[in-house]
Amino acid sequence: MTQSRITDYFPRIAESSGTFTLHVTVSGQEYQIGELDLYEDEDDRNWVNNIEIDAQWQRRTLGRQLIQAAVNRYGTIYFSRQASYEAVEDDDTRHLSTEGAALAASCIRQGLNVQLVHPNDFQEQSDDDMGD
Repeated sequence: MTQSRITDYFPRIAESSGTFTLHVTVSGQEYQIGELDLYEDEDDRNWVNNIEIDAQWQRRTLGRQLIQAAVNRYGTIYFSRQASYEAVEDDDTRHLSTEGAALAASCIRQGLNVQLVHPNDFQEQSDDDMGD
Protein backbone atom coordinates (compact mmCIF):
# COMPACT_ATOMS: atom_id res chain seq x y z
CA MET A 1 0.00 0.00 0.00
CA THR A 2 1.45 3.36 -0.95
CA GLN A 3 1.23 6.01 1.69
CA SER A 4 -1.27 8.72 0.78
CA ARG A 5 -1.83 12.06 2.43
CA ILE A 6 -4.13 11.80 5.45
CA THR A 7 -6.43 14.41 3.90
CA ASP A 8 -7.34 11.74 1.34
CA TYR A 9 -9.00 9.72 4.11
CA PHE A 10 -11.36 12.11 5.95
CA PRO A 11 -10.45 11.45 9.63
CA ARG A 12 -13.25 11.72 12.19
CA ILE A 13 -12.98 11.72 15.99
CA ALA A 14 -15.82 10.63 18.28
CA GLU A 15 -15.87 10.93 22.09
CA SER A 16 -17.77 9.07 24.78
CA SER A 17 -17.03 9.25 28.51
CA GLY A 18 -13.36 10.16 28.16
CA THR A 19 -12.61 7.76 25.33
CA PHE A 20 -11.83 9.28 21.94
CA THR A 21 -11.94 7.08 18.84
CA LEU A 22 -10.42 7.97 15.51
CA HIS A 23 -12.07 6.76 12.32
CA VAL A 24 -11.13 7.20 8.70
CA THR A 25 -13.19 6.65 5.59
CA VAL A 26 -11.35 5.01 2.71
CA SER A 27 -13.21 4.37 -0.53
CA GLY A 28 -16.55 4.77 1.26
CA GLN A 29 -15.67 2.29 4.04
CA GLU A 30 -15.16 3.53 7.64
CA TYR A 31 -12.42 2.06 9.84
CA GLN A 32 -11.50 2.69 13.47
CA ILE A 33 -7.75 3.25 13.47
CA GLY A 34 -7.04 4.80 16.84
CA GLU A 35 -8.18 5.38 20.38
CA LEU A 36 -7.34 7.63 23.30
CA ASP A 37 -8.49 6.65 26.79
CA LEU A 38 -8.28 9.21 29.57
CA TYR A 39 -8.07 8.58 33.31
CA GLU A 40 -9.67 11.19 35.57
CA ASP A 41 -8.01 11.39 38.98
CA GLU A 42 -9.66 12.38 42.27
CA ASP A 43 -8.83 16.04 41.58
CA ASP A 44 -10.54 16.02 38.15
CA ARG A 45 -7.27 16.03 36.20
CA ASN A 46 -7.44 14.10 32.92
CA TRP A 47 -4.44 11.86 32.24
CA VAL A 48 -3.54 9.94 29.11
CA ASN A 49 -4.17 6.37 30.22
CA ASN A 50 -3.77 4.76 26.81
CA ILE A 51 -3.41 5.97 23.26
CA GLU A 52 -2.99 3.78 20.24
CA ILE A 53 -2.91 4.38 16.50
CA ASP A 54 -2.80 1.42 14.10
CA ALA A 55 0.77 0.94 12.88
CA GLN A 56 0.06 1.72 9.23
CA TRP A 57 -1.47 5.08 10.22
CA GLN A 58 1.27 6.28 12.56
CA ARG A 59 3.54 9.27 11.90
CA ARG A 60 0.70 11.33 10.37
CA THR A 61 -0.15 13.56 13.39
CA LEU A 62 -3.22 11.47 14.21
CA GLY A 63 -2.18 10.87 17.82
CA ARG A 64 -1.73 14.60 18.27
CA GLN A 65 -5.18 15.16 16.74
CA LEU A 66 -6.68 12.85 19.38
CA ILE A 67 -4.87 14.77 22.13
CA GLN A 68 -6.09 18.09 20.66
CA ALA A 69 -9.67 16.77 20.71
CA ALA A 70 -9.23 15.87 24.39
CA VAL A 71 -7.77 19.32 25.14
CA ASN A 72 -10.72 20.94 23.36
CA ARG A 73 -13.14 18.91 25.50
CA TYR A 74 -11.44 18.86 28.92
CA GLY A 75 -8.80 21.60 28.98
CA THR A 76 -5.37 20.57 30.24
CA ILE A 77 -4.38 16.97 29.53
CA TYR A 78 -1.64 15.32 31.59
CA PHE A 79 1.01 12.86 30.49
CA SER A 80 2.77 10.98 33.29
CA ARG A 81 6.54 10.82 33.51
CA GLN A 82 6.22 7.98 35.99
CA ALA A 83 8.46 5.01 35.13
CA SER A 84 6.71 1.72 34.36
CA TYR A 85 8.40 -0.02 37.31
CA GLU A 86 7.21 2.58 39.85
CA ALA A 87 4.29 1.66 42.05
CA VAL A 88 2.16 4.73 42.69
CA GLU A 89 -1.14 3.23 43.84
CA ASP A 90 -3.97 1.00 42.66
CA ASP A 91 -2.01 -0.55 39.77
CA ASP A 92 -1.55 2.88 38.19
CA THR A 93 -0.87 2.55 34.45
CA ARG A 94 -0.07 6.12 33.53
CA HIS A 95 3.55 5.46 32.53
CA LEU A 96 4.57 6.20 28.92
CA SER A 97 5.98 3.94 26.26
CA THR A 98 8.77 5.30 24.07
CA GLU A 99 6.16 6.29 21.48
CA GLY A 100 3.98 7.91 24.15
CA ALA A 101 6.90 9.98 25.40
CA ALA A 102 7.58 11.11 21.84
CA LEU A 103 3.91 12.06 21.43
CA ALA A 104 3.96 14.04 24.68
CA ALA A 105 7.09 15.90 23.56
CA SER A 106 5.50 16.61 20.16
CA CYS A 107 2.33 17.98 21.77
CA ILE A 108 4.39 20.25 24.02
CA ARG A 109 6.46 21.50 21.07
CA GLN A 110 3.28 22.25 19.14
CA GLY A 111 1.89 24.29 22.04
CA LEU A 112 -1.00 22.01 23.00
CA ASN A 113 -2.37 22.47 26.52
CA VAL A 114 -0.64 19.39 27.95
CA GLN A 115 1.68 18.84 30.88
CA LEU A 116 4.30 16.14 31.40
CA VAL A 117 4.43 15.54 35.17
CA HIS A 118 4.79 12.77 37.73
CA PRO A 119 1.52 11.89 39.53
CA ASN A 120 3.32 12.17 42.87
CA ASP A 121 4.18 15.82 42.12
CA PHE A 122 0.58 16.73 42.87
CA GLN A 123 0.60 14.77 46.11
CA GLU A 124 3.76 16.60 47.21
CA GLN A 125 2.17 19.95 46.37
CA SER A 126 -0.92 19.03 48.42
CA ASP A 127 1.25 18.03 51.35
CA ASP A 128 3.15 21.33 51.11
CA ASP A 129 -0.12 23.29 50.98
CA MET A 130 -1.36 21.58 54.13
CA GLY A 131 1.73 22.71 56.00
CA ASP A 132 1.06 26.40 55.24
